[in-house]
Amino acid sequence: YMEDVSHQLKTPLSVMRMICEKIEMRYSKFSVEMGKCLGQIDYMTDTIRDLINLGKFDCKKFQMKFEEISAEILVETVVNDIEILAEPKNIEISVQGKLKIKWLCDPFWMQEVLKNILKNCIEHVEQNGIIHIEMNQNPLYDEIIIQDNGCGIDQEDLKHLFERFYKGKNSKNDSVGIGLALSLMIVEKQ
Repeated sequence: YMEDVSHQLKTPLSVMRMICEKIEMRYSKFSVEMGKCLGQIDYMTDTIRDLINLGKFDCKKFQMKFEEISAEILVETVVNDIEILAEPKNIEISVQGKLKIKWLCDPFWMQEVLKNILKNCIEHVEQNGIIHIEMNQNPLYDEIIIQDNGCGIDQEDLKHLFERFYKGKNSKNDSVGIGLALSLMIVEKQ
């Protein structure tokens, strides 16, 4: 049901986005208001996408397509996609580490994980903040470390961090609480 409803909401949001973009192009005096409206449409679109993905995982209607991919390319793709969200707050995103690592994963789903985590970072980092991504490799495992200089996670919230619909003390009012739960599910499936 959640997947069906979420899917039905995608089309009206796409139409709303196109109308807002036309108004913004035609009447520049409304650009600030349209920018806010487009931001909210993007937020709803992302939430709907996450709900659809949760529904797919719950119903086991997904298929991982594993391939060997350069960690550098994977992270670079995600950073390029997400930088537009960091720009209004002038957040710097830096990437370091062993960039020549190859990962065996489903690139689409791994990008979803990284986008969800980075979006959380962007939401909780103040103006002129920093997000640092580091990739490492050792004989036992490969790792990606994502750190920011945001407000942090309250100690009490840590044990609930990946619970679906959980909202911590530092959550934004419009947070739904599904991004990290979805990310954990994806990582566990991989």
